[in-house]
Amino acid sequence: IFGGAEAKVTDWLSVMAEHDGEENHAGVRVAVPKSLLSSVKLEATLAQNLTESQTHVAVNLTIPLFPDNQQIPYSSEPASTEPIHVATTQTSNVGEQKIEVSSTLVDKQPLDNLTSIQNKLVEFGFENVQVGEYEGSIYVKCENNIFDHTDLDALGYIVGTIISKTTKYQHYIVTLLKNNLQTLTMSGNFAPFKNYLENPNVANNQTLQKNLAFSRTFNEASVHFIGSKQNSSFFKPRVEVSPGLLTTIGTEVGVFDYLTTLRTNLYTTVYDGIMVSTMYETPLFNSKNFDDKEVYGIRHADRLQSRFVNAMIHQTSHYESFLNTLSVGQFQGDYYGVLNQSNFTTTSGEHGFNLKLGTFKDKNDNTWNDRDIYLGSYRYFYQPLNLYTEVMYGQYWDQDQGATLQFKRFFDQTSIALYYKDVGYKYAGFELSIPFTWRKLQKASIGQIKGKSDFSYGIRTTLKEPTGGNVQRPNGGIIPKSDFEVSSYYLDRDRLNGSYIQHNLERMREAYLSYREE
Repeated sequence: IFGGAEAKVTDWLSVMAEHDGEENHAGVRVAVPKSLLSSVKLEATLAQNLTESQTHVAVNLTIPLFPDNQQIPYSSEPASTEPIHVATTQTSNVGEQKIEVSSTLVDKQPLDNLTSIQNKLVEFGFENVQVGEYEGSIYVKCENNIFDHTDLDALGYIVGTIISKTTKYQHYIVTLLKNNLQTLTMSGNFAPFKNYLENPNVANNQTLQKNLAFSRTFNEASVHFIGSKQNSSFFKPRVEVSPGLLTTIGTEVGVFDYLTTLRTNLYTTVYDGIMVSTMYETPLFNSKNFDDKEVYGIRHADRLQSRFVNAMIHQTSHYESFLNTLSVGQFQGDYYGVLNQSNFTTTSGEHGFNLKLGTFKDKNDNTWNDRDIYLGSYRYFYQPLNLYTEVMYGQYWDQDQGATLQFKRFFDQTSIALYYKDVGYKYAGFELSIPFTWRKLQKASIGQIKGKSDFSYGIRTTLKEPTGGNVQRPNGGIIPKSDFEVSSYYLDRDRLNGSYIQHNLERMREAYLSYREE
């Protein structure tokens, strides 16, 4: 006779008991709430064998390979008695694409309605908010430091809020900011977006896709703002907490060895495009082979002690589709130096170019340990497969030279990358990246505490060498990364582009419908 029982105490906690015919077991199962990880399911089970006095731990990660197509019912606010007029349009050349602007307006829109939109966005938590009029269109610009999984949530909420609070405009223009720098402008007519909110069928989806226009810059000289920017992002401390993982699998000294640390990244914006940041790392727990004077403990002795990893000043400049970030300060614990990142990504997102240059001096004056980095890459986004293909060539962290080929795909907010490196030694591996944070953060009245929006974990192996064997070479092909990679921090993990947005409209719709009552 065998049997078991499980009681669900809360949405995230269950208790279990089991008799397997010979032994008795008891355990608990803990799941990360969906509010923290909306796109994946992460569970941990702690079980105790009461008969043999043994403890077992298991971790289960479930990743959806295709998005959930379940539709959220739409309960619209009372409809206006005034119809939305569709008129011929004139075009205003904005950046790389033409944004269409309505040439007719039913009435002069009262400033009180624009003020209510601005107040709603500020109250919700958006920063650097300004609202105004531009050639008969409503213009909104703001910075998203409230939705932490993707900027698509912010776009959906902003446009939905605009449409819900006014019916006299026919056209909207929304500019997203980061550190008060423009990153993307999206525009469109009210009717297609409203129709898609009410009924997300194929026809309305396609109509909205065709109606949206995008640009990397917007000339605000002709915008009539109702006032100065509200809810500044400057000098607000933000604390980003995330785990640091270093693992080895299937080596000659152990099946699985690990070192887990806590990384605390404190940063703030001090001026347009200028940030200061510092990261502190604290060791938490590790396997025996990472103990002091053990095989991996010797190799990674620096990470067994609490330490400042990075302390840097970052200055970002922006010109149309070109972004450049210069970072100066302490890097990787033992180095002082300069890292420059240049990024050019087309408005459609189809093509992307990156150049990373850096020079670093060992703080102990070990000149043989100095580093010079130069890495260039080209990235192509093939939208029908939602596939990013990137080729990189240059000199890596360990001064080895060669190329990397990577294929990456997003499954909702989870990305999986497969790559091959030839840098003298050959490697193959994969990397998983998820938002390890809340989808919606608390408003940063004074500051914010959050998780990491692009937490990554990967596994790789050296490929069999001509001489035979499979020797560990952990330092080959390492790409140095700052706390604020341009494609991740400014471009939403490389998704802030026209092609990705147009084919992920359901995410925008769902964000507005989920949070419009807050």
